[in-house]
Amino acid sequence: HGYIEVDNDDLKIIDHPLFQRLAHIRQGLNQAAYPSYTQSRFEHSLGVMDFGSKVLSILRDSTHDGDAHRVFDMKKREVRFACLLHDIGHAPFSHTGEMFFNKEDLINELMRFRNDLDKAELQNAATHELMSALILLKHSEIKAVLRGLSLDINFMVDMICGTSGQYEGKPEFGLIQILNSGIDVDRLDCLLRDNFMTGGGFVS
Repeated sequence: HGYIEVDNDDLKIIDHPLFQRLAHIRQGLNQAAYPSYTQSRFEHSLGVMDFGSKVLSILRDSTHDGDAHRVFDMKKREVRFACLLHDIGHAPFSHTGEMFFNKEDLINELMRFRNDLDKAELQNAATHELMSALILLKHSEIKAVLRGLSLDINFMVDMICGTSGQYEGKPEFGLIQILNSGIDVDRLDCLLRDNFMTGGGFVS
């Protein structure tokens, strides 16, 4: 990434204790095999935010569709903050801790707040993504920050959970794919970061 620039709005989330806790959440025992592998969910989330903003900028510059330009400009902050917050629901020990979640309970709770969501689509989301979405919808302080920034929380939830069916054929569908698809910025950051931290040499 190099230097990742953040502004005062970003810091309203980054400085919050709920986000700061991600600095202490790491994936399994990778450091036992690779002592230099110190990645936490904190720096990963910053990396995903950076990649998401860059990919959106490239998409906007490469399209000549006026409707898409308008949507991309209108939703660029939602994309940035959804990428920043996509892992805020991680339990201790990262993916290993997902065994502590009951997926069906999380889906039912999400649908209590968003009855327009497709339950079948939510089944495809990881449990930590469902928890991240619930934090955006339920946590009073996080929700207040996002509302104070005039962000569309429902669209951010759709990005995090990958619930894109309702946007089929619309520019928003492509925005959701930035964060949630077969090749998205979440996976891209992990791939590049793992390659760098382990010296694996898989990516040049």
